[in-house]
Amino acid sequence: MVHLITVLLLGQVMSLNPAPGSNLLRVEVDPRHELISVVHYISDFRVEGWRLKTHLDFEYTRRVEEAFLPFKDHPAVQRFEELSRAGFTLTAPMGAMLHVSGLPELQLIHPMPEGLERRAGGEEGFREFLRLLRDFAEQSRFAEFRRENRDLYDEMVRRYEEKVEGRGYVETLEAYLGMAQGSYNVILNPLLGSFNLGSQLNRQDGKADIFNIAGPKTVDEEGHPVFGTPDAIRNLIWHEFAHAFTGPLVAEHKEAIDRHAHLFEPMRERMTRSGYPHWDVCVDEHIVRAINIRLAALEISEAEAQRLLESDLEAGFKYVPHLVERLKEYEANRDLYPTFRHFFPRIVELLAELSPDL
Repeated sequence: MVHLITVLLLGQVMSLNPAPGSNLLRVEVDPRHELISVVHYISDFRVEGWRLKTHLDFEYTRRVEEAFLPFKDHPAVQRFEELSRAGFTLTAPMGAMLHVSGLPELQLIHPMPEGLERRAGGEEGFREFLRLLRDFAEQSRFAEFRRENRDLYDEMVRRYEEKVEGRGYVETLEAYLGMAQGSYNVILNPLLGSFNLGSQLNRQDGKADIFNIAGPKTVDEEGHPVFGTPDAIRNLIWHEFAHAFTGPLVAEHKEAIDRHAHLFEPMRERMTRSGYPHWDVCVDEHIVRAINIRLAALEISEAEAQRLLESDLEAGFKYVPHLVERLKEYEANRDLYPTFRHFFPRIVELLAELSPDL
């Protein structure tokens, strides 16, 4: 498939094609995330209604159980359960490990955001947990396990890369938004449940290193974990990575956005159940979904865009159609709006237009 976005830029029609074979995406099995996921996997911690760790049975999970179940009573596992019951769950463990150096040191090297630090037990509490993790890794010979299972990691990465190689999904997103981030990373986590977690590290230059931590969705006929179909991975990359662009803009315009928080009331209960408990968070999710729909229309087909739109409406994102139409204005006037940042005030104005009584 040739990936093509046509935009009006500086008054001229331009086609933005990624170079053949180009791919800004880095894919890996990160040992820091693997270590904390091993601790989670052998722990007794559960969240009702969530499958936080994989229920799938494949070669890697069997090797994990054989190697690490004997260490189920290690203090690191007990401390993980305590922290998790206090809120250190879902995105928190994966996000926290991005702020830590590699093995065997496992030192806190990046300051954590206040909310994440609190969920991790405070800075000193998290440093103590890292000390326990280091001991767990040493006692369980985690580094040796990594060496012995290199073939499985390589195969997971190879199979994932086959689905994205040369397709330029990141380049397409950057071209559409007229903006770039520091790096784009997919971390395959074979012990995670069947979902994806997004996180990022902010740089001093204003850009971010973006991460998507992906759990396996199924196991193929050969017994390998599958982290998504090519179509699902494409939509996931556009969706999750777009948040790194839109989130800061929503934060910058939060005061103006909050003036129209009454638009949230008809959907508050449903959005809260879906993980979007605040109006600004809900607006950000609406914008990202609208971007994904427009990318699908430009890159794939109108039929795929319509399918995504219908799915979003079914999920309760009632303002997405309005945002889709507003984005067409952006696409047709890139001479006025060279980046999405330039256009964002028109997004805010749309909220006012949806609030005729104000």
